[in-house]
Amino acid sequence: MIALYAALAMVAQDVLSTLLTQAEARNMAATSGLLDMAAWLVALLTLNWSLNAIDGHNMAMKVLVVGAVSIANYVGSWAGVKIGKRWLKDRTVEARLSALEAHRCQSSPIPSSATSSDSAAS
Repeated sequence: MIALYAALAMVAQDVLSTLLTQAEARNMAATSGLLDMAAWLVALLTLNWSLNAIDGHNMAMKVLVVGAVSIANYVGSWAGVKIGKRWLKDRTVEARLSALEAHRCQSSPIPSSATSSDSAAS
């Protein structure tokens, strides 16, 4: 039973971690912070259940837990990507491009008129 608990906790941990990565990539600070807290708490459960099983003297249980948690790693990452595609929406391409252009114009030491004339000469 502990192998099942550890595997389910690992699935939850990977789903949360994958969503965290996707939220960070989309600059969703509040969502990222909440997902990070939740993933950390679930990681403590995963670690506790896994180490309790591995620390014992039952080799079959050790192999079962390592195998179940390893499969759960794959399943959790796969599920996290699918959930993230559905629920963590990216801004439109146009909004991202205009944000990048605004940032480039603010931080670029070259005036924008010089860059446009250089590209026209090429």
